[in-house]
Amino acid sequence: MQNVPPAEKKLLLWQMIGICVLVLLALVQMRRVIPGSSPVTEPSASNSSVAYEHENRRYNATQAILESLGEPGSYEEINYREFFSNSSDPKRYYQATIRFKAKDASGAYVVQRLCFHFTSEGDVTEIFTCGFH
Repeated sequence: MQNVPPAEKKLLLWQMIGICVLVLLALVQMRRVIPGSSPVTEPSASNSSVAYEHENRRYNATQAILESLGEPGSYEEINYREFFSNSSDPKRYYQATIRFKAKDASGAYVVQRLCFHFTSEGDVTEIFTCGFH
């Protein structure tokens, strides 16, 4: 850049500033378009209502597990994840997975993952073993 005339240096500087501004604008636009990870929400519901409905589905799923265990007191939840379903079936409005450990029939602790389908009201309609880890 030592032998470049001042007029060309100025032009290069403005080009670099322009590119930086364009990159920043693109990043801002991408941030608006790409949503971050967020909890299950419904646009028409208040946050407290959504939290209540989420906890209701979680409670219903946990109760279904406890009812199936020989020793319900051994149940320990490891994690719970919930998703909207893309299905048009009203019995599959939400989906959830619970990973937990509990005692099996032999008294040994085992880790399991179960999946659940819910109606829009939060009622469990299906329970099955998940095929992923």
